[in-house]
Amino acid sequence: MPGAYGLQPLSIWALFVVLTVLARRDRRLLYRLPVIVVGVVAALCLARAVFEHGFRGTQTAEFDSSFFHLMLALAGGAAIPALCSWAKAGLARDLPRLARALRGKARWVAACLVLALAAAAAYYVYGLALARHGAFAQYDLLFDADPVRYIRLLEGTASPYEQIVQKHPLFALLERTAFFITTPIVGTENAPILVSASAGGLSLALAAEYFRLITRSQSLALALAASLGVTSGHLVFAATPETYAVSAAVLILLHLLVARGPCRGVRFRHELLAAVLATGVATTHVVVAGVCFAIAHLRTRRWRRLLRWLVCLPTVLAVPLVLQSVLVPNAVLREMHVEMSSYDLRFLEPGVLAAPGHALGNVARGVFAESVVGFTPDIRTGQGRPTALAAGPYSGALARLCVFIWAAGLLSAAIVVLARRGLRRPTFWAALLCLGSTGVFHLFYGNDCIFLYSCTFTFYLFAVVAHAAASVSRRWLTPAVIAFGLLLLVNNVAFLGRVLQALDSLPKL
Repeated sequence: MPGAYGLQPLSIWALFVVLTVLARRDRRLLYRLPVIVVGVVAALCLARAVFEHGFRGTQTAEFDSSFFHLMLALAGGAAIPALCSWAKAGLARDLPRLARALRGKARWVAACLVLALAAAAAYYVYGLALARHGAFAQYDLLFDADPVRYIRLLEGTASPYEQIVQKHPLFALLERTAFFITTPIVGTENAPILVSASAGGLSLALAAEYFRLITRSQSLALALAASLGVTSGHLVFAATPETYAVSAAVLILLHLLVARGPCRGVRFRHELLAAVLATGVATTHVVVAGVCFAIAHLRTRRWRRLLRWLVCLPTVLAVPLVLQSVLVPNAVLREMHVEMSSYDLRFLEPGVLAAPGHALGNVARGVFAESVVGFTPDIRTGQGRPTALAAGPYSGALARLCVFIWAAGLLSAAIVVLARRGLRRPTFWAALLCLGSTGVFHLFYGNDCIFLYSCTFTFYLFAVVAHAAASVSRRWLTPAVIAFGLLLLVNNVAFLGRVLQALDSLPKL
């Protein structure tokens, strides 16, 4: 990143390193440093905005990349004392604790690893099939997904229009790193698919650990995680070079930290770093991160910790953003004053107020059915959009049977949890609140293509089932989950085949 007003971010950070060394005995100053710096940054931004609009007029008040990155570097400097302390704690306490946990549960770790590798391999193979059938050749072709954009971002060939740092702040830093790691293994062309498939496998391993903590059963946890892995949303989008598989992994991680809690070694630094990671993958994930943190600390009533979280999150997030601007110059935040493009506006649904029943029906079908049970792909034409695949009807008997069993099981699980107060733990409320916020969000955004976002909310449905399963006999429940998972697998494998057939029937460019 070029110098901001003649200052490099690392030179600004050097001042904070010196301050950390000199004030290491005054913990109160270092503790309050993020609040002080955030206040200074906010005051400077406000003063600049007043100056631009009051003295230069709105016509010249445009986004100044240099000023913004100067403020970003200043905010990131406030996180340096905490990051130094957390790095020391990670080396001294977290790594030894993790090593002991892995040794103590070697069989369980191996089982989760096998599940993750098997799922990643299956996603990768299907991703190659999608690529051969042209699913990644153009925008919006595969259920409105944008694999073209993300492949170009990973390869470093994206145009200025395709830079999406504002929506996914740390995508370039995180996934391009994974891209460079996987390129020697499978080559440049297939590396984006492997990155997404690996994230899909990782999400299942994290989900299995979450389900184990909730149900206290390893076999049931693996069955639930495997069933999650064969849902229609995970099968399609973990095989597609997009952000959704990575989103699934980081969102499950946030809920896993809630399930583990302070009694299992979760500290403020773990929660905040996970929140930074989730927000870096997609800015909307900050809502989930905030819900998980608030729910985890609701009983302690330590509201000052929540305020500290709100202040520290932007300062810690600023550090990788600055590093990304230095390492990946094309990912520098630019043109944030520009209005939303027509591409983004078409995902908004202002007509939801005029037709709430239609919007609610789309949310209910997309969240509770399409995300889990594969349907018959529909070929969408007209409406000002290119010809592409869209969610279609449930035309087969097997698909309808899966929808019925899933709906009945989910409803039964909800009734069990609501009827037994002891099952309504903080983890349940965290999952339920995140599911509800997702439903409200999609009333107004992406209402006609909710299947596209399946990876970001399907886990919440399985979390509800897991909480109900904690009070049910494992003798018959585990075989029932396995049987449903196999039935779902059969249906969704046929669904994947129908997707390939539909791609072949589309007109070629």
